[in-house]
Amino acid sequence: MYDSENFQALGIDCWDGDASKVESFKNRTGITYPLLMMGSSVQEEYEVPYDYSMVIDQNGTVQYRSSGVNVSQINETIENLLTTSVDNKTAGPIKFDLVKNYPNPFNPRTTIEFNVDELQIIQLNILDSRGRLVRNLKNERLPSGSYSVVWNGTADGGGKVASGIYFAQLKGELYTKTLKLILLQ
Repeated sequence: MYDSENFQALGIDCWDGDASKVESFKNRTGITYPLLMMGSSVQEEYEVPYDYSMVIDQNGTVQYRSSGVNVSQINETIENLLTTSVDNKTAGPIKFDLVKNYPNPFNPRTTIEFNVDELQIIQLNILDSRGRLVRNLKNERLPSGSYSVVWNGTADGGGKVASGIYFAQLKGELYTKTLKLILLQ
């Protein structure tokens, strides 16, 4: 599904087992991505048990971890990583701002654009009409630049939220900006 994206799936054999058994498993399940053999050292590094799913970003930071396989959560994490972009070629000084979201109204997803004026810890949250946290989309130190993040209308727990008015709230170390979003189901 992500063949044309800047993404690579890997399987890790945690048993340090027999290559023929792993190849047999790969053939039975239809896995087409590479499998790392003798991967117990990777398993120890990331402190994961058997039958565990993780999404690790290009910086080596774990963005998702869970026992078993929750395909929708894994896909959502991957899509958020693939659609978060940085453009440092903006002409002129960058101003801290929550620029826009598109489409608005939206269903099922919207792209939220924002600018960061200097290196700082940034939070991008989705709030309901009462100001309660629905979803945290970003919570990390970001350098100056222009960014975009996709929100697919789900709460932090993974469930779909109801139609209505929501707010994207961008919090920096000195400023907070808010933008109204309308979800139509």
